[in-house]
Amino acid sequence: MNPDGFTHHFIEATAKHLPPSSSTLRLVDVGGQCGSILARRRSDIDVQTLDDVGAAGSIDAVVAYDIELADDLSAR
Repeated sequence: MNPDGFTHHFIEATAKHLPPSSSTLRLVDVGGQCGSILARRRSDIDVQTLDDVGAAGSIDAVVAYDIELADDLSAR
């Protein structure tokens, strides 16, 4: 499987693990890699893309894929 196909498949599999919603699932996509794929998979998702989840406000779920993790959280 090519790398892009694997990424797409992995992100689609993530959709099965998102919580159910009665109306709209407020989802934060940290780094912007997952949201568009998940929104195509589930019509009840409202995606907000952020680089810092601390600025998200009220949310139901957070996803992040292929982002660099810092050893020191204050280094962001």
